[in-house]
Amino acid sequence: MDVVPKYRMDFGRGERLAQFSGYRFFTLAIPYLYGRFTDQPLADFLSSCGGNPHLMYYRFERRIFDGLDAPDGDSEWNYVLFGIEREMYQALEEFILSVVLVDHPARQVFRIGAQDVTILDPLWHDRHPADMDKATAVEIVSFGLDATKWRLALQAASDWKSSRPALRSWPPDPTTLRYGEALFRGDNPCAVLEKPVVLPPPGSVGLKLRRLEDLPEDSRRGYEEILRGFA
Repeated sequence: MDVVPKYRMDFGRGERLAQFSGYRFFTLAIPYLYGRFTDQPLADFLSSCGGNPHLMYYRFERRIFDGLDAPDGDSEWNYVLFGIEREMYQALEEFILSVVLVDHPARQVFRIGAQDVTILDPLWHDRHPADMDKATAVEIVSFGLDATKWRLALQAASDWKSSRPALRSWPPDPTTLRYGEALFRGDNPCAVLEKPVVLPPPGSVGLKLRRLEDLPEDSRRGYEEILRGFA
């Protein structure tokens, strides 16, 4: 059940997302679908931050992504973007990157990462589906998963006008494997984050997710790694 109010974005007569530069647009589809993510971390963020941020959403008429389907076949996540005031976005991202979700019975750990993804502007595509000559690209953020069984992220589209970013899996990151092993041994899992992160091989477009320990120290606002075991 949703615990965070989400407000439908009103684009009015706007024709491009770039016209709404006061907002940063993103998707949390992968953590919700595959990482046991719930509204609770968002509620924690909204209650802890200053200002009065609003979590926005919009369901577009045409697909933005491929492969973001629920186990029951529901495909709604392929059409949806979230948004938040731009001045609040960095704090939101850092908070989400600090979240670790744990499935104890399955001995599975889910760390969250973020990637910048270029897409065909979905607002323009909805309103001018036949006019691709004037279509433009827009950059959004997709939150993916570093888990102990796999990494899930969006594979970048080869041509943003003719194809869409699609869900893809990669082998688990060694750092996350060590994190999970330490956690289930009863050790401090955050200690492994001080070890070098193994970078993805060249050409693995969309594979590298930025994570909390990858951010510059002066941009992390003092957040600590937060362990959350949502059942």
